[in-house]
Amino acid sequence: MQPRSVFLLFVAALALTIASFGFAQLGSRSFASHQHRQSEDRSTAGTAPQAGIQFTELPPVPPTTGDLVFNLSLTVKSAIPKNGVVGCETHASVSDPSGFSSSETGYSLASGSGASWSCKVSMPYSWALSSPNNDAISLSYDAFIADGVQITATNGVSSTVQFAPTRKSTQSIASIKVPANGATTTETVSMTF
Repeated sequence: MQPRSVFLLFVAALALTIASFGFAQLGSRSFASHQHRQSEDRSTAGTAPQAGIQFTELPPVPPTTGDLVFNLSLTVKSAIPKNGVVGCETHASVSDPSGFSSSETGYSLASGSGASWSCKVSMPYSWALSSPNNDAISLSYDAFIADGVQITATNGVSSTVQFAPTRKSTQSIASIKVPANGATTTETVSMTF
């Protein structure tokens, strides 16, 4: 056989193979179901959506704002490393029947020396509460000691200090009602760790 004949035979076989895949795709659809879909499309064309679940947008909830201030008095009996720091972390969380919830966290390094240290942490908030008069805020606080570890790059050119926690204590206070809008609420607590 000549090369031109082999080439034409190859092209014909390829065309038949491709055509068979195309016909197989058409065979998998039934004419009736295609016709049914077209009639459905025509029957709903240009009409308004059918009545069903109605979504109504609720009016916006004005934010409930304020400031939570924690004054922590710490008695530190745990060892503080040479490069260590003492600090505080405060937490407030609230959830509302509307589905809104929020969790706030504030941090501060403590000032002091020896066994006497103190922290002040302020956490301004703005919450979309639908029923602030009925909601409560859960409060907790931590005091921690972290060791400052200097890390130097392998080339010796740069370094950074990373803090590794060595001691932490977490405590909670009774929940409080959401304060009046714009109020500053101060919690004063003492802790030994």
